[in-house]
Amino acid sequence: MADFAYSDPARARRNVIRGAILWTPFFVLFAALAVSSLVRALDESGTVWVTFALTGLLALVTGDSAFAALRDLFAEPIETEGEISRKWIRSDLFIMRGRYVLVGTRAFRLRKTIFQAMPEVGRRVRCLHYPHSNALMSWSAVEEPPAAFRPQFEQSAFPARPVGQAQVEPPPLDRPAGPEHPEGTSAVAGDAPTEAPPFESAEESEPPPWGSGGIGGSP
Repeated sequence: MADFAYSDPARARRNVIRGAILWTPFFVLFAALAVSSLVRALDESGTVWVTFALTGLLALVTGDSAFAALRDLFAEPIETEGEISRKWIRSDLFIMRGRYVLVGTRAFRLRKTIFQAMPEVGRRVRCLHYPHSNALMSWSAVEEPPAAFRPQFEQSAFPARPVGQAQVEPPPLDRPAGPEHPEGTSAVAGDAPTEAPPFESAEESEPPPWGSGGIGGSP
């Protein structure tokens, strides 16, 4: 257990045994009262159904805690690593104040000193606990990697192109004015210059075979 900041397996085992001893008698009592109320409610009417609903609800609440503790008496501890998503304090059964920490999908009931030592919401922790009652045996904070080693995807030199958008070709390099490009036109290096086709003037063109007089005229 040297890897954990807090480790007290003996205390966690005592909590499991104490939970089984405490909640099992309450579950048996409320379950018996619920069955008795149900039998009476089938023959009578009125407030008996209210008694059955109340005792049945208490039997469900105490039965969940009792069965979780009884199963952990023969279970092996497991390890959970996750981010702390919530820390809160509430009253349990209107007489006790419970301090809870939600790590992933598991809620741990902690003592005041451990609750104060736990990191704040958003930090990652590693917990060793019983699987059903979540009795905490050990815990430690998980160190996050330094910011220098985190990938900076938001500052990528090659931004992603949206799907369906045509790729824009880069503009051609500007070539300075010269003999081949008198106007300084933009062209890619290595391209052969294009020449305009020669223009024939009216004087240099051959006369038609029938002469200047037209068709049927004298040559």
